[in-house]
Amino acid sequence: MSFLSFYNDHHGARADEELLNFIEEDRWNEADFFARTNPLEIKWTTNVPQFYEGVKKVKVLAIHVACKRQPPPSFLSTLYQINSKGFVKVDSVYKRTPLHVACMNVMEPTSLIKLIELCPKAAKVKDALGRLPMHYACKNPKMDSIVGDLLKAHPGAALVKDQQGFLPIHVACRVGQSVDTIRLLISTAPESKKKKTKKGSTPYMCAKNMKAAHREQVMELVSQ
Repeated sequence: MSFLSFYNDHHGARADEELLNFIEEDRWNEADFFARTNPLEIKWTTNVPQFYEGVKKVKVLAIHVACKRQPPPSFLSTLYQINSKGFVKVDSVYKRTPLHVACMNVMEPTSLIKLIELCPKAAKVKDALGRLPMHYACKNPKMDSIVGDLLKAHPGAALVKDQQGFLPIHVACRVGQSVDTIRLLISTAPESKKKKTKKGSTPYMCAKNMKAAHREQVMELVSQ
């Protein structure tokens, strides 16, 4: 049983929960039709249980829930037409935008690029941990094709530190992002190679601990 089904069984389904069920079950045509015929539901926040692991309830919009899954670009466009402001709204716990959520959950590139195109300013929003969507994109090697799009939306992202002093390049070097991605981060902000985290780690030190096969290439890149 899905978390939304469990919630509805115990609390009674409302219209907004009906929409979230369509989303959670990847019934995108029905979700799109529902959104168009019930536009107010898109603007309401809903308490969703277990949206983040270990957090009982988080108040989010339908777009946040959609960004945990793989919505088609057309559905994102529908939501934007109805409630463009929702694309920069943050959740009630970690203060994340839908773009943060999409990057954390490895949204399919075509849809993620559409999300960035619809609302590029979301790329500039920090969450409660001081992280941009870029930090989360750099955290997963599967997201390497998106880094360039995020940099176009917010070139300054390459020099934004989170609360622990991590730049995107520290994160990328730590997890084993592709050589091309790290090269792109360096070309955008060459000075990032020398920056240290709050604990004194440079990108080179992060790269030394990476377990990827291209570790030596990355170490050479960040040491130049």
